[in-house]
Amino acid sequence: MLSWRSFSVVAVLFFFLTHGPQLGSQKRPHKPATEAQDREGIALLQKSTIAASMAFDVNALLDQWTDDAVLLPPRHEPIVGKAALRRFFQEKKEQYANCDMLAYEEQWNEVMVVGEYAYQWGTISFRIRPSTGGEIGGAVHAVRILKREEDGYWRVARAIWNEAPTGK
Repeated sequence: MLSWRSFSVVAVLFFFLTHGPQLGSQKRPHKPATEAQDREGIALLQKSTIAASMAFDVNALLDQWTDDAVLLPPRHEPIVGKAALRRFFQEKKEQYANCDMLAYEEQWNEVMVVGEYAYQWGTISFRIRPSTGGEIGGAVHAVRILKREEDGYWRVARAIWNEAPTGK
């Protein structure tokens, strides 16, 4: 026999599982996006991210993220929210101020849309030229969780990466 407390928890869970989508419906577009629209929106996010990364444009990079974004870089504390992201991106911009970005590419092996969210995993690679000359390249394996926001645009909500093996 269920206790009153157990019954309450089950009832609340059941309510949110069955009615959850309707609770926020006034904030969502009235007409759901089609799969083609979702794919197009996610491709636009990718193009915008590549352009912002190539230009080291901190403001444009921030526009690609949700306000409650979480970034989990390797060997670093979690970066939570846009203010923390701004500091992180600005530090990276200053760190690479004497470098030219030669290439920045995103190759997503899988993109899966699930309602207002999507996830993707793949490889991000880059090449830079330091002021001392030569080229430095690298790649990371990444996972991103995207969110379609009220304005219809897809943005990065969560991301994590680790270094890809060299010599590929």
